[in-house]
Amino acid sequence: MLFVCLLLLSCLSRISISLDSLAVSESIQDDNTLVSANGITEVGFFSPGNSTRRYLGIWYKNVSPFTVVWVANRNTPLQNKSGVLKLNEKGILVLLNATNHTIWSSSNISSKAGNNPIAQLLDSGNFVVKKGQEANDDGVLWQSFDHPSDTFMPGMKIGWNLETDLETFLSSWKSFDDPAVGEYALKMNLSGYPQMMKFKGPDKVFRGGSWNGLSLVENPGPTYGTSPRFVLNEKEAYYEYGIEESSGFIIYTLTPSGTGEILFWTTQARTQQVLSSGEQDQCENYAFCGANSICNYDGNHPSCECLRDYVPKSPDQWNISIWLSGCVPRNKSNCTNSYTDGFWKYTNMKLPDTSSSWFDETISLDECQQSCLMNCSCTGYSSLNVLDGGSGCLLWFDDLVDMRNFSKWGQDFYIRVPASELDHGNDKKNIVGIIVGVTIFGLIMTCVCILGIKNPDEGKRKFLDWRKRFNIISGIARGLLYLHQDSTLRIIHRDLKPSNVLLDANLDPKISDFGLARLVLGDQVEAKTNRVAGTYGYIPPEYAVRGHFSVKSDVFSYGVIVLEVLCGKKNREFSDPEHCNNLLGHAWKLWSEDRALELVLDEVLEEQCTVFEVIRCIQVGLLCVQQRPEDRPDMSSVVLMLNGDKLLPNPKAPAFYTEIDDVSKANSPSANHKPFSDNELSITVLNPR
Repeated sequence: MLFVCLLLLSCLSRISISLDSLAVSESIQDDNTLVSANGITEVGFFSPGNSTRRYLGIWYKNVSPFTVVWVANRNTPLQNKSGVLKLNEKGILVLLNATNHTIWSSSNISSKAGNNPIAQLLDSGNFVVKKGQEANDDGVLWQSFDHPSDTFMPGMKIGWNLETDLETFLSSWKSFDDPAVGEYALKMNLSGYPQMMKFKGPDKVFRGGSWNGLSLVENPGPTYGTSPRFVLNEKEAYYEYGIEESSGFIIYTLTPSGTGEILFWTTQARTQQVLSSGEQDQCENYAFCGANSICNYDGNHPSCECLRDYVPKSPDQWNISIWLSGCVPRNKSNCTNSYTDGFWKYTNMKLPDTSSSWFDETISLDECQQSCLMNCSCTGYSSLNVLDGGSGCLLWFDDLVDMRNFSKWGQDFYIRVPASELDHGNDKKNIVGIIVGVTIFGLIMTCVCILGIKNPDEGKRKFLDWRKRFNIISGIARGLLYLHQDSTLRIIHRDLKPSNVLLDANLDPKISDFGLARLVLGDQVEAKTNRVAGTYGYIPPEYAVRGHFSVKSDVFSYGVIVLEVLCGKKNREFSDPEHCNNLLGHAWKLWSEDRALELVLDEVLEEQCTVFEVIRCIQVGLLCVQQRPEDRPDMSSVVLMLNGDKLLPNPKAPAFYTEIDDVSKANSPSANHKPFSDNELSITVLNPR
């Protein structure tokens, strides 16, 4: 008798310990459930709505109405109550039907289950498989929170594990009677700066937006007692929330119709209240107003307005309140005037779609403005983080999509507009600034091949003298040094050529057109692209062939320009009757034959110039166009070379050089290029507007 009592006590003790857990030797049948330690959540079998099919799911215990928050076999239902859930020795949950066939199983993120794996239902609603009862987070083999259904719960992550490439997202049920994967999904989009997006199939239908330090940009208002959090690092990118009040619960459910419901209940009442149901107005529909326009809602009706300096793409449709076509720039962009552009400030904004954006968490708003100004494709900017007065930088490129104006909350957003548009503005408080290039990059460069003066000199040909040419060459070098080393952000231009350079009234060079420029980390010196852009004749071989670019790519372009300034001819158009080389090869042949001065225009040599300076510039130009990047000097060395008198290394044969002669080109019309005179050259003067 004593033995029987002890045996019963042992069994009862085992049952009480195992209420929230499933061991390898145990199973859950249709009439059994596991309940979390504090009786908050429950896992077992259920039939949704009017269906008789059976599913394994998780729900909050004793909450009305009955709400399932996770389903295991959502696409493979059981046809009767014969289902059995087991945990095998490998730590994998297996759901079996009446014929003992597996209709669903969990995965295992580890190849080693360890001794005595256990499945446990937590109060959070997370069903975890781990290496033993006492295992910590590192011992988790699988968890339901990594495979959500239609419900977002406290402690769950929506986003990406960047190491394992695991994406966690919500997917709606097909209907209230069928938990199979439906049409709608809520995901984190990693293009540009990460943001929350709702999709219907492949189409975007709603954008929760990006994180601004306090909340997602679509939800700048009340957080209903939750503490949202966004994490972005090398290992993961995700959004989650916690509950500030322990006496209540808040969950988000993506319904079969695609609306999002926020449900709340307390531990005492256990009756759900709907805090928010569906999108609040039409302005929340993705891109309701099309591109480059803002959606406004007056409480009754939506309306759309074009951004400043934009006009409706289809005026007739716009006039009858059909706004989908959006807006387009009033005037075609002219990037050579980028230094005289400015910015118009909008307040209380839902920031645009960040799919085509660039971000930096470390720079200030002023540096963000300058970064936008330097890139012709940049259409707007904003602070990345609104805390403590704002920090970080978000840049947008191309069209600005899915914006709206809030009556309060929201963020400041700055759109790029021509200075002429700012001059005509009535609301001067919204003008951020008219940016004049000379004040920002006073050292930056241009090339003589497109330069000069448009005033005729009574038919007299007058060439740029040596001092002006040397000033241009030196100014180029100082400008690139600024971009590569002295700027807060290291900038690789990638398309340095004569047409991308301006001269001011004093013939001081100013680099322009940063449409292809890349901003890189302070310690980063090179990168790679699969899409080579730039201008042949000015890009180095490693970039043209393999897509590798670095600060040495700009050095190569600079070397080409130096040689063009000295001889007055363009590299790609150069031809000589004695060989088939381009300008670089021609300069090298003359250098190697001790005839380097023949490269330079006679009119330049006739002036009072220092032959030492001319030879030194040729040598620097050749050093910059070497075949291998490591053989080229950096721009700090170039500046010292141009202004010093120390012995320089002898250049090797340049890139794209061939020793094959081609006398058949003797009669080539391009062999007799005219040098550039003041009459043929043009000058761009930078004036504030």
